[in-house]
Amino acid sequence: MTLQEIADDIKGKRSLSDIDEVFLKSRILERVETYKIDINEEFKKLKRKDRYKEFFKDIRKTLRKVYGVYREIKEKRSKKTYLEIQEKIGNFDSVLDIGCGLSPLEYIEIFGKDKTYYLTDISKENIKEIQKYMKKNKVKGKTFLFNALDNYNEKLPKTDVIFLFKMLESLETIEKDSSERLFKQLKAKVILVSFSKIALSKGEGIKKKGRSWFRRMLSKNGYSFGDFDLEDEIFFLIK
Repeated sequence: MTLQEIADDIKGKRSLSDIDEVFLKSRILERVETYKIDINEEFKKLKRKDRYKEFFKDIRKTLRKVYGVYREIKEKRSKKTYLEIQEKIGNFDSVLDIGCGLSPLEYIEIFGKDKTYYLTDISKENIKEIQKYMKKNKVKGKTFLFNALDNYNEKLPKTDVIFLFKMLESLETIEKDSSERLFKQLKAKVILVSFSKIALSKGEGIKKKGRSWFRRMLSKNGYSFGDFDLEDEIFFLIK
């Protein structure tokens, strides 16, 4: 029971309460050896130990970066930004959005309800809210939980466009080169990736020509790409 009790303890924070348990338990098991956590130990005893407190803080810190980027703050893109994105992409009929958050509730209205949307996230609450919206508005497509770190071997639908908005830096925070591994599973004419202009790890501003690690990965794998700025994001349009 201790693994489940640790997961429940970490999920006690409201901003992490709906996190996918498979994802959470994978992150816990990655760190138990580092902090000498015995998952078979009685939880009440384990929780009193200093190393558990350090372990707990470390896990929480990582999850807040990866999962919600402080979910209490809701960032919305303007209609103008989505219209510019649409112009950059050109005509498309289908979209796969990995780590979508609640963004589809903004852009489906702009891109059109006649398109097919495949929307994934690790938040059950986000998926439920989007499902409700799609059903009410008769939007074609599918929503599903997807953990890009651990489920990268799962078959993803082939679409005209794939969105990866503000999520790859989070993946790299946990596991270096996980973005490259994910990219090898993607099938689309166009992939649109965005990064915040503020570095996730240091809270510092980043120039347009930043994210050199990502540029190297794209060049190494033969992708052609261009970049552009909109509001507080740097976008990469990849083919």
